[in-house]
Amino acid sequence: MEESILHYIRPKAPFLWADGAGRLPNSYYLFRAEFTVEEDDNPSSLWICARKKYRLYINDKLIGQGPPPAVEYGNIIDCHAVARELLPGSKNCLAVEVQDMEGSGEACFIAWLENADGTLYMGLSEKDIRVLPAPMWERNTQEDRQNSNVRYQEHYDARSCPFGWRLPGFDDSHWCRPAVRGPLALIKREIPFPLEETAYAQSVCFVEESIAIVNRVRKQDLSIALSLAGKPVEYTLVQNPENLLREEGVSRFGSSTLHQDHSFALDGYYDPCIVLDFGKVITGYLMLDVEGRAGEQIDVGYAERLVDGHFVNSLETLHCSGRYTLREGRQQYRFFAWESFRFIKLRFRDCFAPVTVHSIKVLKSTYPYEERGSFRSGLEQLNRVFDICRYTLRLCSHEFIMDTPWREQNQWCGDSCAVTLGGIYACFGDTRLPGKFLHQAGMVQLPNGLIKFTTQSWDQGNWREATVDYSLWWADALWNHYEYTGEIGWIRRYWPHVCRLIQALTDQIDENGLLGDIPYKAFIDWAFIDGVDWMKDYVSGENAFLNAQLFGVAEKMIQMAQLMGDSYMESGLKRLRKGIRAAYHERLFDPEKGCYADTSFNRKRSEHISEHSNMAAILWGLSEGEEAREIAEMLFVKKKAALHLSGTVRNCGYAAGFG
Repeated sequence: MEESILHYIRPKAPFLWADGAGRLPNSYYLFRAEFTVEEDDNPSSLWICARKKYRLYINDKLIGQGPPPAVEYGNIIDCHAVARELLPGSKNCLAVEVQDMEGSGEACFIAWLENADGTLYMGLSEKDIRVLPAPMWERNTQEDRQNSNVRYQEHYDARSCPFGWRLPGFDDSHWCRPAVRGPLALIKREIPFPLEETAYAQSVCFVEESIAIVNRVRKQDLSIALSLAGKPVEYTLVQNPENLLREEGVSRFGSSTLHQDHSFALDGYYDPCIVLDFGKVITGYLMLDVEGRAGEQIDVGYAERLVDGHFVNSLETLHCSGRYTLREGRQQYRFFAWESFRFIKLRFRDCFAPVTVHSIKVLKSTYPYEERGSFRSGLEQLNRVFDICRYTLRLCSHEFIMDTPWREQNQWCGDSCAVTLGGIYACFGDTRLPGKFLHQAGMVQLPNGLIKFTTQSWDQGNWREATVDYSLWWADALWNHYEYTGEIGWIRRYWPHVCRLIQALTDQIDENGLLGDIPYKAFIDWAFIDGVDWMKDYVSGENAFLNAQLFGVAEKMIQMAQLMGDSYMESGLKRLRKGIRAAYHERLFDPEKGCYADTSFNRKRSEHISEHSNMAAILWGLSEGEEAREIAEMLFVKKKAALHLSGTVRNCGYAAGFG
């Protein structure tokens, strides 16, 4: 198989920056250029990269949408086929929308056209480009930032869009010229573009109306407003909502003040709301095809589930909502960011002239896996579990691997290595997306040798740190990837990174031959283990889990060393494993409880016993045979009684205390 190692691209045009970008987070900028393609010319591809996200148009046709870079060592550059979209012998318009999510002055892009033979046709320079802060998106909207690539609420006002700006002939004389800065490192995109297909809602859950109080409305989190329960439709207009389930047919929705004719009249009005069910959780872009008056609004909320039959998308403090403000007439809009959801709630706000809805659909967007692996047994329930797991892998794969498409959209090293990669190999046989992750993780190695917690940049300080266990998971996954692909380039490329990690940990081996007090973080996925607090920058004592993990991963590191012909590292790793094996049982096994203690502190074993510590000893070969069987029986058969006696049940049932 071809080795898919990083391919850096030499820029063939300057980096063009929006002058004055970065004053507010969640800012959008419009870049445009007009150029002529001669009759005899035939440019075939356009290379483009933007920070952070972009949408590319040629002559008003959407060509593609770019991902967040998600890396600190370089920027992914995309290549789009454009030959069919260019007009020979006439003016063409290239238009790009760029989102600067952080407000850090990173609104920029680079683009050039190439001929079919790869030679440069035209590089776009500051002389060709005009730029304007996008007036149609509201800046600095409500947000819930789990990391620097996750959503803000999208508020789009179609009335403010410069009409015709994506077409040739538009007057952009009042727009500014971009600034030239850089250069920035460019890395060729090694994964395919997402698969996109249209989906309609499966059913209408319910319709209702919600009151809006006049003169009391402030700038607000839309998700909270959309989560408020309404009342049955009495005053508002709701016509043919079932037509939203198909491509043909129209629906109409209108707000109402009819209740004010009654004695209980309030200083407000009612808005119609509808909740649509797409049948299962999907990821995709909401697309509106509507007709109405300028200034009318459609608020959109997304949710993975209903709560007691009620739509609540403000769970977990998330803000998965958006707003579209109509211009006059019929119009279509595709929201800039994809969302993860099963249910969508639409509130037609201030729509006193009813809005005609021609269609509400979703352009599903996922990584284009092929169905290669399969599993079937005689137990239908087990088959169902497999199908759910496989579908979850699809939901969690896009431009990068995610822990969740709904809440965080984060590429955690531990989650990806220990869980996701093996599932991807088994179900789909894909190596490109796992390879991209391994590159990203390796390239965010810290000077101390550890791998960052996550490959993406975080806004909150503690989450920029690295942990011992996640770093070891990465080294483990690197070898597994080599075994699956047979591509030795993976080991050759990252062997120096592995060596730095080895050195960081062997420096912490104590006189007993074990990892002792460690000046680094550990997480061990919410396991409450003595001596480990992921909020602190150290681990106390000789930790059973971390020593077992180092013992197991060191075996794979030995094989890497042999492959690289590095006898020095090979012998050092063998000594490391020998030392851990010699001391592990004596220092950490509690004969009275028949299990391994979490930690040894100054010759005294911890009183606390966890599933993680003991399963680690079994998984990585420090506990075998009859002893391993007895430990498993103690933890998973007899544990209930022990828990009852100790009364020390900890979070999520991950750890059990034995008194």
